[in-house]
Amino acid sequence: MTVDFDRVLGFAEQGLSWAGPAPSFDAAAHNAEQADVWASFQARRPFRVPMILGFNCRVLLQDPVLNPEHVSFREYFADPQVLLGTLLRFATYSRFHLPSDREMGWPDQWTLDLALMNTYEAEWLGGTLAYRENEVPDLLPFLDDARCRSMLDGPVPDPFSGPAGRIAELADALRTAERDGLSFQGRPVRLGSVPYAGTDGPMTLACAIRGVEAFCLDLAENPVFAQALLSFLTDATIRRIRAWRTFLGQTAPEHLSFADDSIVLLSLEDYEHHILPHHRRLVRELSVSGTDNAIHLCGDASRFFPTLVRELSVHAFDTGFPIRHGEVLRTLGPNATLSGGVPVTLLQHGSPAQVEAETKRILEDVMPVSHRFILREANNLPPRTPPGNVGAMYDAVRRFGRYPPEPADPPEPADPAAPSVPGR
Repeated sequence: MTVDFDRVLGFAEQGLSWAGPAPSFDAAAHNAEQADVWASFQARRPFRVPMILGFNCRVLLQDPVLNPEHVSFREYFADPQVLLGTLLRFATYSRFHLPSDREMGWPDQWTLDLALMNTYEAEWLGGTLAYRENEVPDLLPFLDDARCRSMLDGPVPDPFSGPAGRIAELADALRTAERDGLSFQGRPVRLGSVPYAGTDGPMTLACAIRGVEAFCLDLAENPVFAQALLSFLTDATIRRIRAWRTFLGQTAPEHLSFADDSIVLLSLEDYEHHILPHHRRLVRELSVSGTDNAIHLCGDASRFFPTLVRELSVHAFDTGFPIRHGEVLRTLGPNATLSGGVPVTLLQHGSPAQVEAETKRILEDVMPVSHRFILREANNLPPRTPPGNVGAMYDAVRRFGRYPPEPADPPEPADPAAPSVPGR
């Protein structure tokens, strides 16, 4: 793949006029504070609740103010220059307009995560993206009974086939340009994460390629077939992730982080019977220790959490809504980490005062129970969310998210052999 990086940089530069710096803040002070927040959190002695944001460049593409050229998702996915240029625009915009506990302001270097909007796994298996006007592309189910039999009788797909191969070529081109000194605004540009090295989970993938209703009926009416499909998808996922880790120069992590949003459609009993064995395989095959794993689950998936702790050693839960945060943390105990927060509908449509009130309510619910809570939007920041509402959430966590100071360690007992010195 040939990438015109002059065009990438020109596209990104042009976007600075409407998506570039504007808010004035002390980036050095912010970056020092956020570093202290995370250091204390990792040391399990936090002085306040950290805040993160889940977002991607749809924030730009679906906002006519930030995308006055009306760059479409079709262009974003089809044109590598537009994709990389959009990622640089978004990196700039988010660093100056969307505060959270991460580095902000001008960076030492730009790190571009190749955002593919949760379509990558199903497209890799043979699906076709469906583009709707000003919407994130979707993938229509394509695996009817005949194609299912053909897939299950065939080999596991090559990890770099189809769209995965194009992204591998793009990643290689970016790494080559990085070595040749690619820079934007005087700062080097490097490749970050690539989604093909992760997974949205076997049931979610089965629902994407088969159709939600069809696959749920498979589980109920043809469980032998459903298990064969899940086993095939799990095998393919393990092979793909291992190959992409090698391609990206990554080693197997101590702990696995993955997702499987579609399990929320199941009862706990059905999850344990149908899906849990495949999750066990992912954890066993893709992490070194198999312990302290992390999972993202949308919706009210809290009924699964104790099972995930017990069976998969999951201790970090990234959530959406509706979630009763304090109740979940009481159930899971002090060692569990929970990420969650203000529903995105309120962030998008509410007032700063409403966002502050809901943030304060959530913090008051969780802070007496746990020091392992991370505040975030619930979940994935939608386009046209007023930056002032994101700022209201961040201001609220800085104001109301501070833990009481820990009591000082008691003084060492006096040596009984030493004479006491009377005070004056």
